[in-house]
Amino acid sequence: MKQKTIRVDGSKSEINRLLLIATFLEDELKIINFSDCNDVKTMLANLSSLGFKYRKDINNSITIIPTKLKSGELFIKDSGTALRFLLSRLAVCEGEEFILNCSEQLKKRPHDILINSLKQLGAELGKDF
Repeated sequence: MKQKTIRVDGSKSEINRLLLIATFLEDELKIINFSDCNDVKTMLANLSSLGFKYRKDINNSITIIPTKLKSGELFIKDSGTALRFLLSRLAVCEGEEFILNCSEQLKKRPHDILINSLKQLGAELGKDF
């Protein structure tokens, strides 16, 4: 197994995008200058509950170990980024079922365009979405 390395500027949005992309990779990915902010912690915790594997390294870096995501239940808290990214990613996981929960505050935010787009592409989303 090969390892790829990428250095980021510490942006939570950039890191969450990389974490999601890493769920498609077949090689390890080392992210240097990794941020431990709440949105990133939420993304990691939820991906981990689906079988996502990683190890924290020294000097603010993390290594993602390729694994297939499996069915599970998620709690997104208040992270709109995690909700949008994970909902889109999980919509293409064939043969798996996921339950996504989030805070009442996040439920009130507009998600209609994303939800309708995913449904048009064939995603089967429950009544909450």
